[in-house]
Parts: sequence; structure tokens; C-alpha cells
Amino acid sequence: MKKYLITLVVVCALVVVPFVSHASIISDLWQQIYALQARIAVLLARKPVSTVPDFVVKTCQYDTRVSVHKCGNYYNTYDLDLMDAPSYLYDSKANFVASCGGMAGPDSPISNPICHLLTSCSKDNLCDKKMATSTIDDCPKLMPPSPNFCSNGKIVYPGKDAKGCQPAPKCENIINASSNQTLINFFNYLSLGNYNSAVGLIDLSEPFQESKLGDRKIDGWEFIAQFSEERYRSNHAKVLENYCRAVGTCLKIRNVISQKYLDDGTYEFMVQFTSKDGSLYKQGPCCGASEIDQPTKTEFSFKVKNINGVPKVITYPLYRP
Repeated sequence: MKKYLITLVVVCALVVVPFVSHASIISDLWQQIYALQARIAVLLARKPVSTVPDFVVKTCQYDTRVSVHKCGNYYNTYDLDLMDAPSYLYDSKANFVASCGGMAGPDSPISNPICHLLTSCSKDNLCDKKMATSTIDDCPKLMPPSPNFCSNGKIVYPGKDAKGCQPAPKCENIINASSNQTLINFFNYLSLGNYNSAVGLIDLSEPFQESKLGDRKIDGWEFIAQFSEERYRSNHAKVLENYCRAVGTCLKIRNVISQKYLDDGTYEFMVQFTSKDGSLYKQGPCCGASEIDQPTKTEFSFKVKNINGVPKVITYPLYRP
């Protein structure tokens, strides 16, 4: 035991004695460290790191009347010109949390406990700096987007226009995977001859501009019903069957080439089909036309639209005279 104590004392002496003998050097070293920390603090103070979310910056940019305040971990926005308008609470990722007070607000501080955060909001308007430096007076005044705006998509803030004005935000809808699958399933059913299942995935009730019977516009059902006898035309499954047998183009989808969302709430897909012999389907010139007049096509457009919350194909299968 004594041997170990002696060893410990020797080690401590070897460590402590050099530091004691060089106390002045160590003191000078710590002073230099403190000075360096102070210089770093000054540099950081000159260029602070912004913690304001991007959506707050964008909100201030497109409407100089809006007020944005920090409320704990949330952000409160309201229109300075509308005293009876509700205050909207958002989190740091721009997700809507609650609307509080105001004639238009569905929630109130009583019914929604989170609205009590408004009492702890910072008095500083995060938009003040932007409004003080704004020199554009002829830009249109835009309201902040409502909580329900673009609920099924992504809000996109376009760049400033030629006049330096911030355009209104746009809603960029995300392609719904169920719409893609609905289109694929629809043509799978047709290629297998399962018309009763296929008819549940299609709605041709909207008139087509290119489809006319005489001088009267017709919808898709009436167009493809021309291939059925009168007695079958009220049976949509039978109408689909007779049409597919007549034109021979109710094939299985080979590839989905592209997809995009249109402004009218419709998803448009460009697809390729597989012929009955397994090759890529090609639709060449028809009815005496040349390849120049009617180039051979391998990609075809089909549209899917949510109707009463259910995705439906709204384009009839390929027409081939």
C-alpha cells in the first residue's frame, strides 16, 4: 500500500511542479485566450446569423401591410389594415397551427388553448426592417395566404417580376401516387377484359372539345357509345367492352414517361403501351395520311382527376379508326 502512495506522490509532483514554476507563462496564455474569445465575439456580433424562417421573409416581401411576431416557438401573422382579422399561428416550418380571434377566425383564445401564446409575443415586427427599406410603392398589395391555401400541395414563392414586385405565391400540387396507380389499374383491367372493374375507375361525363356529333358537343361516354347498339348504351361496362373490341387499343401500360399537375385540378400522364405481341405499341399514320402529316406516335396523353375525392380516368382509351 505504501508503495502505491509513494508512486502517486511522485506522479503528482511531476505534473504540478512544472506548472507552478511556469505560473506567469500560464497566466499570459490564459489572457491571450480571453482576448481571442473577445475578438471572436465582436466578429460574430458584426455578422449575426439569421434565425428567421424563410417563409417569414417571403411573407414580409410580398405584402408590406403584414405584421409578423415571434411567439415562443411559433410565428403570429395578421394584416395591419384589418383590425377584425384573425391572427394566424404557424410553426417554424410554415405549418398552420391555429387562427385566433377576429370575426373570421374559427378558433378563439377560449376554444384553442394555444392561442394564449399571443400574450407572450414579441412586440418587434419582424417585417419592420423590410418595410423601412422598401421603395416600391406601385406593387400590388397581397394578402397572406389563408390556412387552407394549397393544403394538398407545396406553396411556391415566385421570383420578383420586371418591376421588382413580389408576385402572389402559387400552389404546386404534388403528383398523387393514387392517380398514377388508378391509370395503370384501369388499363390493366381493360387488357384483361375485366370491364366491370375498369368502369369503376373512369368518368367520361365531362364534354370533350374535340368530340362533336354534328354541331352538338358530346361527352366521352356518348362518343365511345357509338360503337355499341342502342340497347347497350346505358351500360357503361358494355360500352367499354364494345369500344375496346372495335378499336383494339385497350392495352396494358408499358411505361409512365412523365406526369404533371394542371391548373384545373387534373393530373396529366404521358404513357407508352405494350402491344399484344409484347412489343412497344406504335400508332402510325391513318386513313391514307403520310408519315410527314401524321408521324408515328409511341407516347400518349391521359388525364386523371379527383372526383368527389376519388381519382378517376377522364380520357377514353386510344381511338384508332
